[in-house]
Amino acid sequence: GKTVTPVPLFIANCDPLSREVHRADCVWVPEIWQKNRIGYYILPDAFNDGYDGCKSCLPEYHTR
Repeated sequence: GKTVTPVPLFIANCDPLSREVHRADCVWVPEIWQKNRIGYYILPDAFNDGYDGCKSCLPEYHTR
């Protein structure tokens, strides 16, 4: 059978200077260092972990 690997829809930047979460297809995701990327399947989980929404791809969740 075919193996399906789940892919997170959101990528957070855990760099202390950023602490933002992005849609996986956001233009800023390629700028995040690999070691600082954390994948989320559910957006509220990222907010619960203290991430702010990206001003570009999640403006309705951008608070700072």
